[in-house]
Amino acid sequence: MHRLRSCGGSTRIVFALLLATGHCAFAAEPEDTDWPLLGNAHEMQHHADLSQINTDTVGRLGLAWWVDLPAVSGLVGNPLIRDGRVFQSGAGSRIFANDLRTGELLWTFDPRPDPTDGSFMAVYGMLYNRGVALHEDLVIVGTGDCRLVAVDQETGAQRWEAQACDTGTGRTITAAPRIGGGMVFTGNACGDAGSSRGHVDAFDADTGRRAWRFYTVPGDPSKPPESDLYRMAAATWGDGWYERTKGCGSV
Repeated sequence: MHRLRSCGGSTRIVFALLLATGHCAFAAEPEDTDWPLLGNAHEMQHHADLSQINTDTVGRLGLAWWVDLPAVSGLVGNPLIRDGRVFQSGAGSRIFANDLRTGELLWTFDPRPDPTDGSFMAVYGMLYNRGVALHEDLVIVGTGDCRLVAVDQETGAQRWEAQACDTGTGRTITAAPRIGGGMVFTGNACGDAGSSRGHVDAFDADTGRRAWRFYTVPGDPSKPPESDLYRMAAATWGDGWYERTKGCGSV
């Protein structure tokens, strides 16, 4: 079983652990070494149906390879694995693709986020990115300037991008997108500053077309609510909340 971890913060080194038996790797290839979702499942159970690593063999784990990645501020996301490639993101929302067996850096994609509003959240979003999502032959990342960008897993060429939030209101994206039902979902962070209204967005994972938006807090009480849901929610917030905080509701 091949597993990969990122060493974030103080170094820029990626480690891979390989189970060795005697002087060679195990002869029979495991059926599946992919890790295509955060936690390897929608339930995030962090489980793999592989048996090479167990209580009898775990003591023989050792370093298979390491590689120095051009990533400042360390790596804080979880790597994903598909078809012999390891995908992860770093500062500036850059994506790195490495060969699973050798560690060779296959390609790097830089979405070039632009923190033009100069807010704390925009700068924070430039420094940290917590992972990518995989869909079919795409790897998708959220950027510090509120975009979703989809890249070809084999070549690193951009396939589509979509605007997911507005940086002018103090928002950014650092979280890894989530995948399900042919859709890609992302939220945004506003630092609980009360300068904006948090929301979750859903996009078609193949094309980047926006499907819907769900706000995490009710809107301006002086305006008609979008639905009865927000009318009910606003009734629980008491008086004067909008003037004080405007909600925010980071996802």
